[in-house]
Amino acid sequence: FRKSVLQRLAREIKVWALLDHENVLPFLGFFSVENFRMPRLVSEWMEDGTMTSYMKTFPKCSSETQRMVRRIFEFFYHKTR
Repeated sequence: FRKSVLQRLAREIKVWALLDHENVLPFLGFFSVENFRMPRLVSEWMEDGTMTSYMKTFPKCSSETQRMVRRIFEFFYHKTR
């Protein structure tokens, strides 16, 4: 890996590991697979799958989708202040 990629990955791991919110899964670790360049970040298993796949179950611009996205942005906004 290039140094800049490793630095960004380390920053992502550090931020995720420090997050403490009911809607953010805890960071458990990471692993590398020989055939893939980027390590995989690990969290608890979620029955509804990834956030991307879960959000696809809602119609675009539905009130539920807007509410979830707003809560995510508010959380990160306050966490980074």
